[in-house]
Amino acid sequence: MPTLIHTRLDVPDRHPAVTALSELETSHGVAWVAAVELDGARIGTFENDGRGTATCFVPCDTSVYSTLDFERFAATCARDGSPVPAEHVMELLVEEYDSTVMTRDVHGLAGTYARQVADGWTVDYAHVEQRPRTEQERAHLGRLLNEQHPPAPDLTVTWELWTGEVWQPLPLPPYD
Repeated sequence: MPTLIHTRLDVPDRHPAVTALSELETSHGVAWVAAVELDGARIGTFENDGRGTATCFVPCDTSVYSTLDFERFAATCARDGSPVPAEHVMELLVEEYDSTVMTRDVHGLAGTYARQVADGWTVDYAHVEQRPRTEQERAHLGRLLNEQHPPAPDLTVTWELWTGEVWQPLPLPPYD
């Protein structure tokens, strides 16, 4: 099974993919809807109302692809060797799309992105003006990112830098 590059989600060769994402900031949080396709045909949407409720799959036509079909697909997925609940599969497919769109124009030594990761989940992103070239520059960037985006006291976080091909971990504290 191939592994998606941004989320480390193992999926079958033929799998649903997010093709568009719309978000709306509300007084209760960020609500979003993502268009989902399989083999180039729209099969439904993933939806989250931003109120802390579960993300759900809403099929376009249950005779073509149903919620049960999605649950069967999700049951075949894994992350770091462990099964992933269907709701997390939906959220990881959305993150895969969002990260792909964000990083698709990263080339050479110009700007890139870093992501803050806690317990294997992306919790924040930061734009990096210039990609570090030395370990000293990488350590400095790690310190700077932790100062600018301090983690919650109860979280152990790491930072990863997008190289244009993979997410590469930045040095952990104490950095030097």
